[in-house]
Amino acid sequence: MAPEFHKDKIRLFYFASGQIAIAPLAALVAHPGIHVLGCVTQPDRRGGRKRALIQTPVCTYCRSHGIDPEQPLSVNDPAFIERLAAGRPHIIVVFAFGQILRRALLDLPPRSCMNIHASLLPKYRGASPLNAVILNGDPETGISYMEMNEGLDTGPIYRQYRCTVPAGVRDFELEATLATLAAETVCETVVEICSGDLAAAPQPTDSIRHATKIRKEDGRIDWHESAIEIERKVRAYYTWPGAWFTIASSRGTRKITVSEATVVPDNQPVAAGTLTAADKDAFIIACGENALALNKIIPEGKREMSGVEFLRGNPLQTGTNIIE
Repeated sequence: MAPEFHKDKIRLFYFASGQIAIAPLAALVAHPGIHVLGCVTQPDRRGGRKRALIQTPVCTYCRSHGIDPEQPLSVNDPAFIERLAAGRPHIIVVFAFGQILRRALLDLPPRSCMNIHASLLPKYRGASPLNAVILNGDPETGISYMEMNEGLDTGPIYRQYRCTVPAGVRDFELEATLATLAAETVCETVVEICSGDLAAAPQPTDSIRHATKIRKEDGRIDWHESAIEIERKVRAYYTWPGAWFTIASSRGTRKITVSEATVVPDNQPVAAGTLTAADKDAFIIACGENALALNKIIPEGKREMSGVEFLRGNPLQTGTNIIE
């Protein structure tokens, strides 16, 4: 039986974990025609050097705004699904959550299990779409509202919203832009889905690309890549794991994370990994194509500093190849 939407608020559960999902949650909670029955997020995990318990950003937000989040080990546990069913949700909204929803849960709400995905599907299905946008130098991206099925971001699309990718944008900055875009559009989309005014259409099959989960090793810089590719990596992995390399200095081998870099012409081409400048003015390393000026870096265990400041305490010789 279809709910009486003109008499009753839309009832939904929100499944989310990442920072990007907070602004849409706030928008849903504030909407007068929507009742957020509850928020489901990932359990606290141990992390960092001290292995302390760390909450998801959504969990932290909920606890500071009077929302008691659910944190099941598995959302597909029959007992947990039974508790959700007692709320009689019309729709479940999922955004940057981190668990796969199985058929029993997908079939629970009468209107939809709807996923908000931070790319223009079918481009960049998977766990790291906004990072892939930066890595590939895409001029635009956006938000996709998708009806979930048992595949990985393969469900039909309700609606997409596009935005320009600013030059030089870093991962957390693009995340904030997409969070705002989702917050501005999620309520209207939910209302139209639940009223039957918005139907989903199958995804195109000719432009499918995937963005897999990021690993720490993905941040390692390969100086044989072009300077453009490496500079994009600096911005795409700014938050984690960082774009990094190791270098032998007077104080031993150091791990260096690059936090800001600029592509510069390589007027006298040399082997990739060669220091073309290592002095009081610049810290520049040759790449497979052109070179990269290291404007800001974070030596392991140290604060962020300029490349030149690092060289003052760790002198290096111009012409040295750091990968030989």
